[in-house]
Amino acid sequence: MINKIDKVKIFDLQIISSKGSKINVFENLNELFIIKRTFTVEMSNFELNERGRHAHKIDHQIVTCPFGSIEFEVNDGENKKTIIINNPSKAVYVPNQIWTETNYLKKNSVVTCYCSENYNEDSYIRDYNEFLAYRQNLKLIN
Repeated sequence: MINKIDKVKIFDLQIISSKGSKINVFENLNELFIIKRTFTVEMSNFELNERGRHAHKIDHQIVTCPFGSIEFEVNDGENKKTIIINNPSKAVYVPNQIWTETNYLKKNSVVTCYCSENYNEDSYIRDYNEFLAYRQNLKLIN
């Protein structure tokens, strides 16, 4: 089954206020997938404010921006959607087979990704034209 952009979901994390602070809670995410890998990216060199620019053949991800602000674009080869993530309680679920691009809007912004799979370079598609060809092949198979 080939994923389309309508499978990308924006959701709010549970927020608990406690002793003058806010706690953003990740619970019950197993409905989407079991998290096998987590990583963060801090964009300290703001002149190089672009990341992502790839898709995954296998991996599903949840993307958050716990500090700062990003412009997060998702693309299924036919449709695109741009999402601004500038609140630590926002999260975006991205299924596999979706191209993503991240533009950091503020210096020192941090992105945290929660992944369904361990790192596997063979799962990445890093060239947009290869991504389009991959999607076309999936359509022929399905």
